[in-house]
Amino acid sequence: MPSGQVDMGSSPLLSALLGMLWAIWTARNLEIFGNSRPHSDILVAGFIQLIKDYKVYTRGVYRHKASNHVISLEQWTPPPTGWIEINIDATLPHTGCASLGWVARHSNGNIIGMGVKRLCAP
Repeated sequence: MPSGQVDMGSSPLLSALLGMLWAIWTARNLEIFGNSRPHSDILVAGFIQLIKDYKVYTRGVYRHKASNHVISLEQWTPPPTGWIEINIDATLPHTGCASLGWVARHSNGNIIGMGVKRLCAP
């Protein structure tokens, strides 16, 4: 895995902890902004599934890294102090399955969240 990235699914305990934190944060936002109170078990299960999907995705991406390594001449520029920058990207390769990803960083460059999702046509 490239330096600077966190293996979010390296242990079941870490996945469970992240699932609980994500569930609490999501439930809070849904209650405050969405006027609903979701069941926490459903939120945690959804996050655990996201971790599993992330593992499958990264295995496929990093397995072929040497054959399609691209060097970028652009450099990330941090947002102003106190701001959070969220970068998103998507791809639709010849397989027909779209891959979506996002990363959120503080102005100091630390990653505070990231996610990936693969969507395939039925």
